[in-house]
Amino acid sequence: MVKEVLVDENTRWECIFCGKCCYKIGNEFSLRLFNEKTKEGGKCVNLNEKNRCNIYDCRPLGCKMYPFYPDWNKIKVGIVDFSIGSLKIDEECSGYMKGVLVTENKKLFKKLGIIALQIKENIKKLKHGQIKDIFALR
Repeated sequence: MVKEVLVDENTRWECIFCGKCCYKIGNEFSLRLFNEKTKEGGKCVNLNEKNRCNIYDCRPLGCKMYPFYPDWNKIKVGIVDFSIGSLKIDEECSGYMKGVLVTENKKLFKKLGIIALQIKENIKKLKHGQIKDIFALR
């Protein structure tokens, strides 16, 4: 289960390439995302033996933005907000509170900006009541 906490000016994050996210996401969303059950121990069906994603370039949005999440209440009304004060992070991510301050990570915010645009495009395509499926879109 994802444990979302609000990102603030003291939040740090750095991907340490541990692959734990692919177990967590695999456990929670494998059937919904890939129409397959997880491998042994909850491992995502697309994670290889070297803890690398076999579909990295075309992985779903939920995988791209993990461990960060927008404010889901805003998403429900069509507002995509990855700004500090709305942005959330999974505190169980191994990279949480490691590395640089999130507020100073320009590369991260560029990536989240691109994801926000993809989510906005997908919201336009979805019918009312299908917002929960945004996580699975590519």
